Amino acid sequence: MAGSGNAHLRQAAELLKIQNLKVEFATPKGKTEIISDFSIDVGDSEVLGVVGESGCGKSTLAKTIVQINKAKSGSILFEGNDIVALSKTQAKLISKEIQMIFQDPISSLNPAKKIRNIISEPLKIHKVAFDERSINETLSKVGLDANIVLDRKPRQFSGGQCQRISIARALGLSPKLLICDEPVSALDVSIQAQILNLLIDIKDEFKMSMLFISHDLSVIKYIADRIAVMYLGKLCEVGSTDQVILKSSHPYTQALVDSVLDVNSGSSIKTRHKIELKGEIPSFTKPPSGCRFRLRCPFAQPICEQDEPQIRKVGEDHFVACHFPIMQNG
Repeated sequence: MAGSGNAHLRQAAELLKIQNLKVEFATPKGKTEIISDFSIDVGDSEVLGVVGESGCGKSTLAKTIVQINKAKSGSILFEGNDIVALSKTQAKLISKEIQMIFQDPISSLNPAKKIRNIISEPLKIHKVAFDERSINETLSKVGLDANIVLDRKPRQFSGGQCQRISIARALGLSPKLLICDEPVSALDVSIQAQILNLLIDIKDEFKMSMLFISHDLSVIKYIADRIAVMYLGKLCEVGSTDQVILKSSHPYTQALVDSVLDVNSGSSIKTRHKIELKGEIPSFTKPPSGCRFRLRCPFAQPICEQDEPQIRKVGEDHFVACHFPIMQNG
């Protein structure tokens, strides 16, 4: 049963359900907690966008799901199986179902290998039957001609082409969940839209779920069904894309929305409260007491220093962790 800290979690079985996750890293000053009591879920064929400023713990979250990082505590349930508690052999079986696309498409591909080997390597590791035709078809789905691509190496391609190759490598395993960690931030703006549209087409065709991470709310707004807002390792707000964008309840979310340029009108998205982010995200080594956003929040009160806000419902499937949530009209 979900407690006050994860009351937003849907009670029905979800493809991915993260509960009370904590992740810490060793630093010269000791252990530092990067993900703190974080809970979220992803449904079948859903795109969950995770947004927040650089350094808030988004990539750590992604790498913990695929077991690059290890969790200190909490659970990561994938189809009901707790990844955190699995043996290496068991985790390998599930890893086939969860694939990840990284931020830098060029460095994520082995520069010494030909593309045919890059695409086929995970298939061999997971003992998936394949032939030349199946690889050609996979490359075709991401807009690449196998006759041109297969015998070349990553350095011979642009960043956008390398990201298409990375997507093809992931697709070969037919994953149920695709984790996209800032997959377009290193690309030119003109190429970003192409990759985003490709991911949307792939999601629709394969009926897969996605966890899409970005610091850019305009990118998240374009692709996500729901949005989770993250700040200094904590969940601030979660809801449908329209709810989070049009009815932001957390001051931090509102500040992110205010900073987004509406490309249709050429002006900022209209909001009830105009909030401008000032200062830097505090250090993970010494996070503020109570609400972690309070040092940058224009609405902070004494209780914000004393008590950590818990997730609470502010609308249909819309939740926020704030003592004084913004109540939007409409």
